[in-house]
Amino acid sequence: RQWRKDLLFACYFSIPVFVISMILTQISPFKNWLADRSWLNISREELLTFALATPVQFISGRRFYMEAYHSVKSGILGMAFLIAMGTSTAYFFSVFAVAYNAYEKPDETIHQCFESSALLISFVLLGKCMESLAKSETSSAITKLAELSTPFAHLVEDDSKNDYRDIPTSLVQLDDVIAVKPGEK
Repeated sequence: RQWRKDLLFACYFSIPVFVISMILTQISPFKNWLADRSWLNISREELLTFALATPVQFISGRRFYMEAYHSVKSGILGMAFLIAMGTSTAYFFSVFAVAYNAYEKPDETIHQCFESSALLISFVLLGKCMESLAKSETSSAITKLAELSTPFAHLVEDDSKNDYRDIPTSLVQLDDVIAVKPGEK
């Protein structure tokens, strides 16, 4: 359930980042408006994507940071460490690119990639949600399968005489011969 909440929160922010960075910057009226440098010589695109990607990075991604911290402490690095390092690299490179673009000549701009970190966290959270859902469905399927078991087994005492004795299934041992009658579980 927490994975789903984190995913929805991340999507609220990362989808607009994607739309701004990948779609609106290609449409002429929006492209000019987004490229306009407004506050501290930072373009509107950079400002909006920074503002939208930051909650995804540090709120939705907090679980990966915590897991990465514990994995570094234990010396066993896992997937959370890779996710935290990869998204942090993209995010902090983008912060550097925005700062560089604000103080350097407009023709020497570095492209920021806030959408990469935000979308990567969102896609990993989507995978975690799908994994969690699959685990819960598997658990319920195993429970239903266990309910199909019968409390008694027909232990064959003498096969030639069709002599059976009902015993609890917990008493069945290796090499016991058990009969299953038609229509029984």
